[in-house]
Amino acid sequence: MRFFSGLAKTNVDRKSLIRAAAFYERENKSRRYYYNIDLRGNLFLEQAKSKNIATAMRDDKFLRFFYSHLKLRDANANDGTTAGTHDDVDKNVYPLMSKCGKEVNFVCPEDAVSCIGFSDLELEREDDVVQVQKVKEEGGAVTKKQQQQQQQQRQKQPRYRLFYGNKTHYEPFLPNCLFLSISTGRVYHPITKHKHLRGEKGLLHPHIVSTRLLITPSSLSSSSSSSSSSSSSSTSSSSSATCDESSFVLEFEGAKYPIRPID
Repeated sequence: MRFFSGLAKTNVDRKSLIRAAAFYERENKSRRYYYNIDLRGNLFLEQAKSKNIATAMRDDKFLRFFYSHLKLRDANANDGTTAGTHDDVDKNVYPLMSKCGKEVNFVCPEDAVSCIGFSDLELEREDDVVQVQKVKEEGGAVTKKQQQQQQQQRQKQPRYRLFYGNKTHYEPFLPNCLFLSISTGRVYHPITKHKHLRGEKGLLHPHIVSTRLLITPSSLSSSSSSSSSSSSSSTSSSSSATCDESSFVLEFEGAKYPIRPID
């Protein structure tokens, strides 16, 4: 697990982080700001005493930029900018940061394993599939026939997206690579698209886990494995090659996928 490599692996009580208003006023003058990410993927200014949907950051332009520049603070690196160094900010508490010029945003995720929180799981929209992106092949744009073939292929194999940052960013959903914390029951998904966080993990919103995913002990699903279709079997076997076998199984879209336990 790369996240928190060299850093303390502890869940954080966000309420205990709130300090006196004078602290934030002083830090803001130095263009240093503090944020929290809760277990549902919401982003808050740390000094907000009430943290709920109404007080969560919702400006799409801000969130798009903020999450695009979000990255891990290397435990052994100097996080200095032209404004100076930031060694006084505990990397164990604020393992993430997002910079905008001289402005530095320090981020404390409530969960010890994840960098971000996925709030929505949605089927890839049809207009996303057939949208002309001017992809050049052999000196020309993708033909209409090629677009139709691509659309037909994806219709046979539905693709899903996991959204975060108030749906300003997404990751392709990989059902064969989920992680389950044995101690907390939280479910994680790998980050594969983000340029700075590739290889880390995002926490799935409890609503996604309870309403969209069926996770069971493998002993309960093994009895029905013989009745699975050949297509499901081939998909599941390829999934096993990608992720380690575990004692839990995800049933999704007619196929079974092993879930890797972490703690």
